[in-house]
Parts: sequence; C-alpha cells; structure tokens
Amino acid sequence: MIDIDIKFEILSFNPMIEIVYNGELLYKGVAKDSFSFHKNTRFGLKENRNILEIKRYGKDYKLHQSGDQDQAVIIKDIKLNGMTFPYITTHGEFVTDKNETLKTNYLGHNGVYTFTFGHPVETWITNHMYTGM
Repeated sequence: MIDIDIKFEILSFNPMIEIVYNGELLYKGVAKDSFSFHKNTRFGLKENRNILEIKRYGKDYKLHQSGDQDQAVIIKDIKLNGMTFPYITTHGEFVTDKNETLKTNYLGHNGVYTFTFGHPVETWITNHMYTGM
C-alpha cells in the first residue's frame, strides 16, 4: 500500500498533465493544486525502482507563453505515506520536449518529470533526508 500526495503551484493558461505511477495512469487533465492517491498494490512495491511520472503536454509556446505569463506547473511537494524531505521535488528529473534533462521542479515545457523511489518507502525517505540525492 502507498499513499501519494502531490502539491503544485499552477501558473497561467490551465496546463495539462498526466500522473502515472509504475505505468498506471492515475490522472489526466488540467492540473490542480493538489492530488492524493491511495494505491493498494497486490504484489507490493518494487524494492529499488518505483516510478512516479508527471507528464506535461499541450503547451503551445506561441499561445501559452506571453510576457511574464507562462503555462507551467511547479511541483511544491511530494509525500509518500505521509513523509517527505527537504528538496524532495528536485530528486526527480525533467526531460523536456526539446530533449533537455533538467534537475528542476518547474515544468514549463512539455515533457516528463520522473521521480524514482525505493521500498520500504519510509526507509528510503529517511535515508535520502540525511544523505541528499
């Protein structure tokens, strides 16, 4: 079992996202400020590689980027089973539609943010809380 809580800051123009956990689509549509998912996993979590993906899509750079306005999503926090650690959102990588790989929580381009974590979740978070990334 895993509880996944994600908090976003949404900038202009109603950005579109997909949230995928270990290959299963959890949400597709306009980004909201927060999401909570409770997953009962029949076979448990994978020990070394569980993948949470946030896919940004639908941005038209001519229409959705104007002056100081940008269609973007900022990942503010990720909680796994109620636990988090400082800078958890920069643990993942964002690969843009321009094939750039960025260590960022600012999803301003179309692309995929991938956050990988181990199991048991609590041990993984505790280890990363003190050792960094």
